[in-house]
Parts: sequence; C-alpha cells; structure tokens
Amino acid sequence: MTGRLAASVVGVFAVIAVTGPAMAEKTEPHFYSPDDPALKQKLQVESFLGLFFIKPPRRHVAETVEIRRDRVSVRYWYSLGPQPEAVACDGLKWLLFGRHQWAGGARKLFEETEHEEITLEFGHVSKPRQGQDIDARDFRSFMETRISRRKAETLDYSEANQAVEAGEGCMAFMRRNFDRFRFDARFYRQELKKHNRR
Repeated sequence: MTGRLAASVVGVFAVIAVTGPAMAEKTEPHFYSPDDPALKQKLQVESFLGLFFIKPPRRHVAETVEIRRDRVSVRYWYSLGPQPEAVACDGLKWLLFGRHQWAGGARKLFEETEHEEITLEFGHVSKPRQGQDIDARDFRSFMETRISRRKAETLDYSEANQAVEAGEGCMAFMRRNFDRFRFDARFYRQELKKHNRR
C-alpha cells in the first residue's frame, strides 16, 4: 500500500474506531459550490460509494461527483502500485457494493434514487511542477467502468462478490456484465515506472 492511500486508510479507520459510521460518512460540503443545485445529490452519491477518505482541502480538485440529468460520474485518484487485476477488483467492489461496509454502492444508489447510470473512473494525478497550480485537468483516467440500472437489475451479485473475494476475474466480469469497461494498461505501467523512479 503506497503513501497517499496508506496514510488515508490509517486515518479513516482511526476515526471509525472512535466515532463509528456517522463520522466516517461525514463529507465536507464546501468541496462543491454551496449554490450547486445538485449538491445534495452529489453528497448522497459520495455516501453510497464511500470512496473519499481524504477530505478537503487535501482532496484533489479532480475527485468529484458530476450529475447530468439521470447520469452520475465519479472520479477518484487511485494510488499507483497494485497489479491491474487488483485495481479492477477494487473498481468492481467499490462501484457495486461501496468501499466500506456502511456504503452500499450502485446497488443502493439505484434502489434509493432515480439515477439511471453511474460511471466510476480511476485516474492518476501527476504532481504539478514548481510554480504551477493544482488543476483538475492534471487527472489522467486509466480505468473507467459504467453500469446502468437495466444491467444492475439482472446482475449476478454473488458472482461479482466471488470475483472480488478471489482477487481475479474482475476485468472479465465487468466486460461481460457492465455497459462499459476500459483499462489503459499501457498508461498505467508507464505512470507506475515514473512513480517508482522518484
């Protein structure tokens, strides 16, 4: 487990141990504009997925929930390191079931909202050079997975869970059962090499 993720995981479980799930789900609303008409829905999506352990202002500006009509898209800065199949298994688990036990994932999203589709993107953010500002455009997506309400209604969740538990077959499962799955293995390997040289 690498720097950014390791520190965040240690921090969040320390918080959960003391305060329980209510504190773990707390999201800082000022990350989005207070005038955003979709603010409540965005925070609800964050709660369903449980992705963002790092809170503003440390959370990167690219890590957002966007809602266009009945379609939801979520961007997450995934720490480089794990093998591609392990990354895909995180994507499958976090999207379908949520990152932690109090989340619920897309399954809960479709049960409790009118959203028709959700997309999760994992990406990497290169550190800006000296003098450059942090920008959402620094986010480079290397994995994208999307599932619609229609697909979710016929999904074999037990098969998905078996793939996650085994740590293999997650890419194949999403290619067969989701509306879209993309993994840019070449870009991931290139960025991982750069990261390991630092």
